[in-house]
Amino acid sequence: MPKYRIGLSSDILRPDGTPTFDPAALRILDDDPLLEWEWFGDGMKPVTAEEAAKYDAICLGAPEFGKSAIGPGCKVRLIARFGVGLDHCDVPAITKAGILITNNPEGVRRSVASSAFAFILALAHRIPTMDRLVRTGRWDDRMHHLGTGLGGKTLG
Repeated sequence: MPKYRIGLSSDILRPDGTPTFDPAALRILDDDPLLEWEWFGDGMKPVTAEEAAKYDAICLGAPEFGKSAIGPGCKVRLIARFGVGLDHCDVPAITKAGILITNNPEGVRRSVASSAFAFILALAHRIPTMDRLVRTGRWDDRMHHLGTGLGGKTLG
């Protein structure tokens, strides 16, 4: 019986070649004798028809998956988006080709919340303005741009 082939887009690798997620997920794939997986792609380039012909399923980071990937040799039956949106996927073309597409809304929830609080703190303390003042040598102007801080405020 042929193995079910899974391609993981290489944009979800860190510069040191390790995945941005817990490698235990890959061990689960390794332990299944009916599965075979590999990294594919070159950064942010769209998925090609040649790549779509090699895999039964694709775990996709940011590269586009569009009509150009869906050719006569396309084997893909599942696209699992590593993240929240489907903005890099041609959903009508994917649906028409009978390919199931999923995303992972829980994948970045904590990161978004952390980023939101970081922005709140940066704006309350006027960090972007203070940064510009320092970088342009206007350190003495800092007292005119102190910000409000969060003392006495309610968040959330």
